Amino acid sequence: MHRLLRLLPLFLLAAAWLWRHTLGGLARRAVRAWVRGRLHGYRRRVNVVDTLQPAHLDAPRQVAVVGGGLAGVAAASTLARRGFEVTLYEAADHLGGKLGAWTHTFDDGVERPMEHGFHAFFDNYHNLDAFLRELGVREAFTREDDYVIQQRDGTTLRFGGIDRTPLLNLIDLGARGLYDPRELARLSLGRDTRDRLNDLLTWHPTETPARLDDVSFDAWARAARIPPSMRSAFTAVARAYFAEAQDMSMAELIKSFHGYLLGSDAGLAYSYPADDHGLTLWAPITEHLTTLGVQIRLGRRIDGISRQKNGRLRVAGRPYDHVVLATDVRGTLGILDQSEVAAEDPELVRRVHAVQPRDRYAVLRLWCDKDVRATVPPFTFTERRTALDSVTACHRSQATFRREHAQTGAVVLELHCYRVPDDLKTEADIRAALLSDLAAAFPETAGMQIEREIFYVKDDFTPYHTGLDRHRPGTVTGIDGLVLAGDWVKVAPAVMLMEAAFTSGLLAANTILSREGLREQPVYAVPEHGVLYGLV
Repeated sequence: MHRLLRLLPLFLLAAAWLWRHTLGGLARRAVRAWVRGRLHGYRRRVNVVDTLQPAHLDAPRQVAVVGGGLAGVAAASTLARRGFEVTLYEAADHLGGKLGAWTHTFDDGVERPMEHGFHAFFDNYHNLDAFLRELGVREAFTREDDYVIQQRDGTTLRFGGIDRTPLLNLIDLGARGLYDPRELARLSLGRDTRDRLNDLLTWHPTETPARLDDVSFDAWARAARIPPSMRSAFTAVARAYFAEAQDMSMAELIKSFHGYLLGSDAGLAYSYPADDHGLTLWAPITEHLTTLGVQIRLGRRIDGISRQKNGRLRVAGRPYDHVVLATDVRGTLGILDQSEVAAEDPELVRRVHAVQPRDRYAVLRLWCDKDVRATVPPFTFTERRTALDSVTACHRSQATFRREHAQTGAVVLELHCYRVPDDLKTEADIRAALLSDLAAAFPETAGMQIEREIFYVKDDFTPYHTGLDRHRPGTVTGIDGLVLAGDWVKVAPAVMLMEAAFTSGLLAANTILSREGLREQPVYAVPEHGVLYGLV
């Protein structure tokens, strides 16, 4: 039986066309029921909430949250609700971190809103989504049901409208051209390919990283001999995590597929703010925090954390019972390197050093006179030629630029390179490559006239490279009173990017709640294991 189950992906592929054209309805209903049963549903409670414990403090306790991104907001909001006196410190002059928004002033005095690139809010972001819905923020989002990858040959791979049930979505993607089911079925007769396909469906939060975190996607794909079309789509996904195929941890990529497609029925439908992030996200979030009594200190860079004689931690000259360090990894290391309390956990400092960002990413926002074709959605992934990974038509996705387009005809395009190639040494090289790739992917933009632009290159994101999992620190540290949060911090649930940041903030807050004898905040995630875990 065990050997037969290892052949399950092969059987599914071989039966794909039969299911689609003859027994489709009956077979799909049966698979949907079986998959849901195997996964115990698609949304699970991560933690146990003891409702017999009190919800609120009965005596004042002070908390410093350092870092005003999603992780810090999650921690600050959760703790302030429970009666903690929370001070939120942010080094920038605005909240948001990598999701932040600010006003850019051009040399001629013209001001325009700016963000750190397009962000898609997927339906499987259970914790972040619940928070935004509670604030009414999600009502100001635009829904997009079609996730599109513009391939190098000009064709598009579309994920909209596929069956959302794991396994069945793979069959539908075969029909969309992600792979040829007959070719993949033939390859699956070989043990290497079959076992690698089983890797995708057997996610486990500890076993998969232990086995595959040191294996790159490039090495895995070569061993699996997966078809070129599937490989190019996987490579595009890897770059969304700021890594090249030869650097991307296969364990992290499998976690991503489990979270979005193979352990979730949410599919790749997503939403995005209908206007700039400052208006649609951070204005209501700031109001929410202020209403809860959170003291927000913008432009306050924290130099270090010390410990008082009474055991409390000291931040910015003030004593606190708990500190949530929710900065990016560079900010965290900078603070720890200047903190006397770091000596209480030297292993933590070593771990943070080990996961320092290594690669650059770039965003180029253009005000120009030529648009990409209307047949692609406002946000489109592109199969990279040199540097271009995605294009956003901001004048179609944000109300501010939509009005500007209606009034002046200005087309606003945002070009994003998630991982700048090493051979592009200068910003001029990167910019030229982005523009060249844009014209190649969308010939209708060739010869555009650029009226104004905003361009920046950053290197503040910890990528999901091979071998980093063992070094990533968790939320709990060896420094009494100090917890970590951020998209780079290791958490058990299969969450990525924005949901990873927000979830880590909830887990950090729960650590403090538990230490104070209070009930934890419920945290949700996709199923813990892949659909075939324990069967093959």
